[in-house]
Parts: sequence; structure tokens; C-alpha cells
Amino acid sequence: MNYKKEDEIYCPECGKPIKKNFNVCPYCGNTIKNHEVPDQTINKAEEVSKALSGIGCSLMKIIISLIAIGFIIFIIYLLWP
Repeated sequence: MNYKKEDEIYCPECGKPIKKNFNVCPYCGNTIKNHEVPDQTINKAEEVSKALSGIGCSLMKIIISLIAIGFIIFIIYLLWP
């Protein structure tokens, strides 16, 4: 997640932090007409970031579980008479 600094605002189009004096977003090319970004845009960017981090956490749990199951099956295979 990109956090904005005091001299930055969030782009209303892509939600990335840009310098307050920029008239065009360097990331998406959106023209910045008003240097005030509505809270709704900021909240949307934060929600997307939280959702993606939650997906990453869930994916990591699945991967660890699959590795553990594979390890158990391997041990059983080795110990089976």
C-alpha cells in the first residue's frame, strides 16, 4: 500500500499518492482538476488494499496447509511397510 505524505494527495482516478502540485497523475495520466480528493476515493483505495492483503494471507494459509499435507503423506509413504 502506498501511503501519502503531507505534501501529497491521492489521485481521484487510480488512488495512488501524488505531489500536491502535480496537474497530471504520473501513474494513470488523469488530469487533476481539483487538488482536493473526496474521502470516498481514499476509502475505496484503502478497502481494495485491505482486500488484497486478506487474499494474500488466505493464499499463504492454503499454501502452508498443502505443504503440511504433502509432508504428512510423504512421511506415511516412508513409514508404510
